[in-house]
Amino acid sequence: MVRLVHRDGAARATRVAALRAALGDCDTWDAKYETFEKALRHYFHGEPWPPEDGARFFPKLRTLRDAIRAYEEQFASRDAFFERMLPAILRAADDPRAPSEFDAPGARATLPRSHAASWLSNAFLLNAPRGSALDWLGGGSDPIYVSGARIAPQKLMMLLAYFDALAENADVGGDIQIERARCAPAAQPPVSLAGRSTCAIDLRAGSAEAHEAADATALVVNASATGLGGGALRGSTADDEEVALLCFCEAIACTPLLAAPLADDEAYVLRGLRRTAFAAGSAHQLRFDRRAAGTEPPCTLVAIDAARVPGCAQFAAACIDRELRKLSAALEALRGGGVVVSGLWGSGGYGGAQPVLRLLLLALGAARAGVALRVVVPSAPATDRWFAGVLAELRARNQEPDALRQLLDEAPQTPKMLEVPAFASYAIRAMRGGAKRERPP
Repeated sequence: MVRLVHRDGAARATRVAALRAALGDCDTWDAKYETFEKALRHYFHGEPWPPEDGARFFPKLRTLRDAIRAYEEQFASRDAFFERMLPAILRAADDPRAPSEFDAPGARATLPRSHAASWLSNAFLLNAPRGSALDWLGGGSDPIYVSGARIAPQKLMMLLAYFDALAENADVGGDIQIERARCAPAAQPPVSLAGRSTCAIDLRAGSAEAHEAADATALVVNASATGLGGGALRGSTADDEEVALLCFCEAIACTPLLAAPLADDEAYVLRGLRRTAFAAGSAHQLRFDRRAAGTEPPCTLVAIDAARVPGCAQFAAACIDRELRKLSAALEALRGGGVVVSGLWGSGGYGGAQPVLRLLLLALGAARAGVALRVVVPSAPATDRWFAGVLAELRARNQEPDALRQLLDEAPQTPKMLEVPAFASYAIRAMRGGAKRERPP
């Protein structure tokens, strides 16, 4: 059993009632905020009260305060938080139907959407177990409620968009499906894929990120990100994967249930998520863009952990096999149509992952699973033409998966291949039949 709520039952109900009563005695926004923060810190999180009555109030959760003010000024109205959103949060947090503990899923589990709303509301009130993935004050090295990072208020506004939607529509019916998917044995290498094409991949280069696709019915993200790895939201991180969680906030409530390490042929699959926010910009230029309209299709979030293999070792056959098993586990779960969107999965950070290799792995994985895949690549003048050239060659040659796998097996394991132009040139020549067909010693 995984504990998701710190105080429950009568202890929580008493604190919720006390906060409601105290807010009723406040006349100004600042007085309401002071009462609210004191409740979070002292009623719920357990911080000791100051030794003297009447001591001057110093806001500790300034990042949260700034996010609430900015959200009201830019996207709602003055006092929208205290008049509409906080009452909805308090109702959901004290929902007696939502358990304080939940079984971590084995192969598959069904989570009522109302449970996710309650757990997120308790997390917002700092009523989560200390140090857990839902502790946004005491969990991790850079807790989001007190982070000084520029993007921290932007991320908190994405959370506020979820609670704004909750306040407008208290109907949180339906379920979220959580699954540990495993690729079919027949999909594990080696496998013949003669007759299938690797060109059913739509490459989008531009300023947008994968999480910005409003028509996406499935997103492929990296399970090594902070949240999906079982850690709490942090203020300074700017992983595409964490931003995807904030766009689909219900997934955040599921992260404590996903902390068990994945096997090499497994993926996390979360079905039935509702989008509540859009973000724009990449990495540390991230900003909250807008609330979701509510008409976007339900989305499936598929999380797979990329291998942390630095340098030339990423070109080894064993590493390629492992990545293809991961992609098979993820993409096989998405058969049946819809818009499947991914960034360059696994290309960020891990000791210099080769982006063109990641693109070809995605193309091969999509062909292996029989899924049409949209890959979103941030535009960069130095690399745009190389990505476009590789994809054009894939389409022109109607490259079959077996031939593409041979191309990857024969890639020279040299430091030069870590450069985008060098690897892209090799791939284009190989597809044209002009590359050397044996691996250098």
